[in-house]
Amino acid sequence: MKTQLQYRTFDDLMNSVRSDFYTYDQDNFLNPQELLKIAIKINYELGLKINQSRGKIVEVKNGRAKLPADFYVMNFAMLCGVGSDTYTNCQGSEMQTMYDQMIKLAQITNARPLIQVADLSVGDNIVTHNLASTNIVLTVQDSNKDYVNFEYVIINPDQVKIKVFEHYAGARINIIAAANIVANCSIKLDNCPDGCKITESRPGLIREFPRPVPIEIIPYNYGEPECNLKQVGSYVYRLKIKDGFIHTINFQEGRVYLNYESVMEDDEGNLMVLDHPVVNEYYEYALKERILENLFLNGENVIQKLQLIQAKIRPSRNNALSFINTPDFFEMKQMWAKNRKAMYDKYYNMFSGQGWYGGWGGAYKSTGGRIA
Repeated sequence: MKTQLQYRTFDDLMNSVRSDFYTYDQDNFLNPQELLKIAIKINYELGLKINQSRGKIVEVKNGRAKLPADFYVMNFAMLCGVGSDTYTNCQGSEMQTMYDQMIKLAQITNARPLIQVADLSVGDNIVTHNLASTNIVLTVQDSNKDYVNFEYVIINPDQVKIKVFEHYAGARINIIAAANIVANCSIKLDNCPDGCKITESRPGLIREFPRPVPIEIIPYNYGEPECNLKQVGSYVYRLKIKDGFIHTINFQEGRVYLNYESVMEDDEGNLMVLDHPVVNEYYEYALKERILENLFLNGENVIQKLQLIQAKIRPSRNNALSFINTPDFFEMKQMWAKNRKAMYDKYYNMFSGQGWYGGWGGAYKSTGGRIA
């Protein structure tokens, strides 16, 4: 299913159900809180293909870093090297939009706003905020509270360098930080002649990390003692996921790019569902079935309506799963290549020790090819 998926909130889904059950809605028979679990269950049934893939950079300190708040399933991870910074001019309207987004995040995260008043001279100005975070966004206003153009770069978790082009007396600097939230930052993985590169774009700064190094992800229940994990696998760098953190195996500091499937929620924590004509029927019929079940169990005479919905829900479920699970050409090509390699290793190259399941080059490399 290689297509751009669209989403809508659970409230929009409930509005569609209310329009069909308007009499029950007027009698207050519809309780959205009881139906949330049905929408969540359908999201699980449809599988990971409907989840959004996202990428973020986290700071590793003392061998661990906190996972993003919307993390669900890891795809891959890469270790970033030394980045090259390019400073860009920040427009007041752009910064105001980013600041407003961070204010919304403050409702669901431990975001901490700060307002400072200082005199800014032409050129670079060092501002100390003591927020202990590099995930910050800021705006600068003059004494009349009008937004001004500026450039900025984060020096460390407690300081930022602001460059202005005019002198401002009594400038108002609004800073907001959220732990491990990179709402003011977009990250993309690009191809270049010398390999891939990671580009981190945020207002005032474009940072590029050329040639990131892949990191092997060790399963949480791998079964090897902690002291042996440094020797497991064929990658130079390794990490494992445990209790909402990534724990690095053989490096202690650095920036790690995480590509992962996010939870089905928007930036404000609202439940999201897939929005497609083929799938919408399954969502709506499933909610209607639960509503009628609750009414029937409470003595209402809705048995015929319930039977009608139950007859409709099975084909709608099959249609939704068929749409989600239909592979596109690229997925079919990948499966063909995998099967072809498996058959080659099984019948023509069986003694090479490089079987499709990993062989001696995989998880057993540390044992010298011997299965413990």
